Amino acid sequence: MNVYFRQYFPTKTTTDVPFVHLLRHNDVVPGIKVDKGTIDLAGTNGETTIQGLDSIGARCHHRIGIPLRYP
Repeated sequence: MNVYFRQYFPTKTTTDVPFVHLLRHNDVVPGIKVDKGTIDLAGTNGETTIQGLDSIGARCHHRIGIPLRYP
């Protein structure tokens, strides 16, 4: 499985083939990154924390119609 950022999925190739279909046709199982990335964790020496876990269910539900996997 390869994991991609959400902005890649609405895109199409120059021959108008959706990116997701191109991946699946080439036996690539596309996954989507649904968190919002990392930020520095206050009071630590360079540690980070992941943003967006509180609303991850809603973002996954919004993408149910897209043929993806969620790692």
